[in-house]
Amino acid sequence: GYLAYNSDEEQIIILTNPTELLDLEIGSISLNSLSSLEKIYISLNPNDDYQNAIYDFSRNIPLPSQQVLSCYEDHEDCSDLPLKTCEDATETIGIIIFKENNETLLSFDDNCLTIQGKDLLKVTDKLILDQNE
Repeated sequence: GYLAYNSDEEQIIILTNPTELLDLEIGSISLNSLSSLEKIYISLNPNDDYQNAIYDFSRNIPLPSQQVLSCYEDHEDCSDLPLKTCEDATETIGIIIFKENNETLLSFDDNCLTIQGKDLLKVTDKLILDQNE
């Protein structure tokens, strides 16, 4: 992992080398409201390479203690998990979607955060660094 510091000299530890993230353009969003939610659904496709992205995200971004793993689309490996998409987000319940896709996309609307890209870890780590600038 790599160690960085924010402006308050607090440690940020991510798995990606920060120099690899300099050219990654994702746009700027604030995630401060996530910590005030009652519950978060972390929605994914079990076949995507999401483990390290979720690990770094949950280590560096304050989230409510009630977190539930879910899927954003029906999948045979999701039979025991709830299906949750942005349509399920409310004032007190948030959705975070980790989605492998050739198109890089980062959006946060109405308590639904979508983290999408070919390399979910890089997009997530860039978002973490941007939160701490």
